[in-house]
Amino acid sequence: MYSLIETNKGVIAVLQITKCGSQTLRSAEYGSSVDPVNTDKIAFIRDPIDRLVSFYSFQRQFECFPPNMPESLTWADFIDWVLDGDDLDTHIHPIAKFIDDYPVDRIYHLSQMTGVLRLQCERQHVTNKLLVDTSYRAKELKIKYTDDYDLLNRLEW
Repeated sequence: MYSLIETNKGVIAVLQITKCGSQTLRSAEYGSSVDPVNTDKIAFIRDPIDRLVSFYSFQRQFECFPPNMPESLTWADFIDWVLDGDDLDTHIHPIAKFIDDYPVDRIYHLSQMTGVLRLQCERQHVTNKLLVDTSYRAKELKIKYTDDYDLLNRLEW
């Protein structure tokens, strides 16, 4: 699904990827979230582990757990859920899956969102990230998100 955002260069379709600025994009939407045929399509991505830390922190901070996620999660429990669970929650889908399902013309790092879109809005639902030991099952996470790391490594900053 895309958000239509008006910029100084016209309307751009931005792919909504969970925990990659999607709330901010929805707050700045120009029009409906349909797939526009003749519009430039872009996406913003971030480090997969950073994205998981953000998702975990959001769940803990706002206590809004998905139906299939236990509420008393430690970081290790959460990572076990990510790696061993049913993969139904889009927050843990690899970013590359979103881009495979909804192709884009250009990819940027999430930190470039404000500059690329010239957004005049505040970031939405900014989460205070919890300090967690990201080394737990890190090798398995890097394997699960290999395509995401490949996308990050190809970015031109």
